Amino acid sequence: MVGIRHSIREHTPHVENEKTSGLSVIIAFCDMVSTVLRMNGFPRVVLTPQILLDINCADLATAIAFATRPDLGFETISSYPFEMISRDLSTWNESNYNVSREERYRIDDIKSFTDPEAIKSEILANFGAEGKKYPLMGVFLTNEFKSREVAAAAADGMPFRHQGAIPQHRPGLGSRHGVVIVGVDTTSLDPAQHFVEVKSSYGRRWGREGFSKVAFEEFECVLVPYYGQNES
Repeated sequence: MVGIRHSIREHTPHVENEKTSGLSVIIAFCDMVSTVLRMNGFPRVVLTPQILLDINCADLATAIAFATRPDLGFETISSYPFEMISRDLSTWNESNYNVSREERYRIDDIKSFTDPEAIKSEILANFGAEGKKYPLMGVFLTNEFKSREVAAAAADGMPFRHQGAIPQHRPGLGSRHGVVIVGVDTTSLDPAQHFVEVKSSYGRRWGREGFSKVAFEEFECVLVPYYGQNES
């Protein structure tokens, strides 16, 4: 079987630094959607994660609704600045938007995959010869991967895998790490060296310029975006 090697990291140049803020999931989600839009005719769009922070978004279904529902959508960081501080809008509603529905950004759909085999097949299908090659979003437990040195070692050598027993984390996105999946490489004859290229939200000093490599099996969940009339 011929391996796949492809990266779209050049489409995701901005690396946020929120290592002490716990906002990686919403940052990665908006980064994924922003990049899809930039690849489809909106070259300067950078969407704000602040809306998800303001509503205390605690699950991916809520984030997906904002990206896909006609009555919702995202604003850019220029109209709805990303302050990294929640305003705790427990009664958030459409009046809290700063622009009209017509000026917000949405994509067609986002599907979630949690089965390990489905996760790998969806990633490979996206970056393969016939794939859309869109950014995806991955969710996993980081632990020692938070270290910039560990991430740099993974970027330069073997992709990151948890070593030994994985500590138990509390349920929910607050104890998970979200990354943008920007590429894959399965060309090595050694399957242990097959990896997913990821963009973190720990700043440019993490990994190599904000990027590193993760083994396929580390992901608990992967989101796949759909955009355009020919999506299935």
